[in-house]
Amino acid sequence: MDGCPSAKDEKRARVELTARRARYLEDIECARRGLSLAEARPELAARIGVPPGTLERLRRDTLKNVSPEVEMAIAAAILREFDGSIARCQSTARLRGGRERSAALPSAFLLIEAQQLIGTAA
Repeated sequence: MDGCPSAKDEKRARVELTARRARYLEDIECARRGLSLAEARPELAARIGVPPGTLERLRRDTLKNVSPEVEMAIAAAILREFDGSIARCQSTARLRGGRERSAALPSAFLLIEAQQLIGTAA
């Protein structure tokens, strides 16, 4: 044993990461629009180009594999979400007359959260 993860372990880790990202997107969609999960999921799925059933199976942890296309679509949606969140924080800070430093703190926290969801955090 060389301590390297098996292909099965890597596949499972990819599914878990994609499921975390999908859950985050669904939760944000529900909260932002005031919709139930059943109402929000089809709209989110259409917007990001992923079948609603795939999002449901990711949430229920019944998906054993995720295609690269689905992984990329969900990862891209996460990046767009965080780009928008950072822009909103910076805009709010400017509207309040804040300096660059005041906008940097919320942006830094969003970046850390984004890195954790995307799987690039140390």
